[in-house]
Amino acid sequence: MNNYTPLHPSRLIQAFCHYLKRIEFTGNSLPEQRSQRNTKGMIRILYTDDSLPVGGKEILLLEYLKRIERDKFQVHLITLSSTGALTDDAIKLADAYTCMKRKHKFDPWVILGLRRYMRDNKIQIVHTSQWIDSLYVYIASLGLRAKRISTIHGYISGWRRRVHKLVLGQFEQAICVSQSSRDELIRQGYQAKRFSVIHNGIDLSKFRKKSFYNDAEKKLIIGMTGSFRKERDHLTLLGAVHRLIKAGYKNVELLFFGGVLDPVCKDDVLNYILENEIGSYVKFSGVQRNILELLSQLDIYVASSHSETFGLALVEAMASGLPVIVSEIPPFMEIIENGKYGLYFEKGNYKKLAMEIEFLMNNKSEMIHYGALAFERSTEFSIESNIDQLENVYRKILD
Repeated sequence: MNNYTPLHPSRLIQAFCHYLKRIEFTGNSLPEQRSQRNTKGMIRILYTDDSLPVGGKEILLLEYLKRIERDKFQVHLITLSSTGALTDDAIKLADAYTCMKRKHKFDPWVILGLRRYMRDNKIQIVHTSQWIDSLYVYIASLGLRAKRISTIHGYISGWRRRVHKLVLGQFEQAICVSQSSRDELIRQGYQAKRFSVIHNGIDLSKFRKKSFYNDAEKKLIIGMTGSFRKERDHLTLLGAVHRLIKAGYKNVELLFFGGVLDPVCKDDVLNYILENEIGSYVKFSGVQRNILELLSQLDIYVASSHSETFGLALVEAMASGLPVIVSEIPPFMEIIENGKYGLYFEKGNYKKLAMEIEFLMNNKSEMIHYGALAFERSTEFSIESNIDQLENVYRKILD
């Protein structure tokens, strides 16, 4: 038997990249230039995303494109697989844009396209936000001078987590969106060279503090935003509202805002509604871009997730002056400072959630009080602060 030493995965990837460089690339479109301004001396940044659907991290990316100092930074944008609902808005804001049109989960043509783009445009920093674009950027950037940064917006499991750990360990910077997220990632064994925490931010100027009126006949509207998936735990909120209805609170309504990522979760919610005959108390809004108008309809906001890295939708509700009730998970408790700025319940405990909702329903002064506290706390999560911290990371990483 011949003895041999297996190549380290990074050496295999380097060999693969060397092979790709010898292939003529014709599969993807050239970058669409959106600006002809003088960019001499600017820091050249490339943002990546898979397709830019309507979502929290994608909306945050639009804010980056809109607000980053354009006299100091030149901003490029690439989507890997396709265009999404936010792509047109993003194109108008970026200095250059291209879609790589990924056809498979692992598409070597996209790796080559990314590599050539970074090389030809002298990209200095690449900023990713998902495990898949981080993997592509890692392979494509081997041997180039570009610094790599990733913001981690969610947890993953299985083989994807193992790949993500390997990739992120080679990045120059990993940005966590909460301290609790950072702690959890370290517990999971992530070994990034540098971890930093930058809370997600929102444009506070768009939000207005809610006014509460003494109208006994008005329905009390409870709501939650977010796509239907297991982690959001819509059933706990639904169970709490059902319990209130059975207790005689008939003047209540539940609104769910968000699309469907997991059809099974949506089906479970619909089946619960049908089995318990509470369809007249529950409404669905679907994907909505005008979140301000939706939040203005609510009296109480509930975040019942059992797993999150932050809580951007929660902060938006707080910025609208809504009293909030959250599941007792670390990122939510970080936002409400362990009950100082909102109420909380044990995750999955619909009875305790029903008690907290009932407390606010029966105490209008407390509803107003917690709404004011929530509004006060939200001012600490401005997009301006987020951008300032991010720009500092960009500058330091090139020092």
